[in-house]
Amino acid sequence: MGVEEQVERHHVLPRLLVVQTNRRVHGFQESRGHWFSAALGPNELVKQVQGRGHVVIAITSERALAFSAFTGGFFTVRWTANEQVHAVDQTNDAAMVRTSARHLTFRSQTGGWAEMR
Repeated sequence: MGVEEQVERHHVLPRLLVVQTNRRVHGFQESRGHWFSAALGPNELVKQVQGRGHVVIAITSERALAFSAFTGGFFTVRWTANEQVHAVDQTNDAAMVRTSARHLTFRSQTGGWAEMR
């Protein structure tokens, strides 16, 4: 971690770990023993971090970040103007983020977001 970087929350699952700090979101992929990081913007706030099975989702004021135990790394989708998150639902291998503008799904094995309006 960097100078003055402080842990604010973490989420531990059997195959992955996500740690949110005041500057970044870090993800640890257990199968490869590797850390990944995504920097937060200067005014970006993490609103929630939740996970289940093979995927953890971090919802921020600017985007959704998904971290997969299978593919590693963070997969990002940005919010459109005035878009608000209504709910996050998960299974062991997928997550759905319902917003005021669309439904977004992330599948841990493919490592990509799909959108339905």
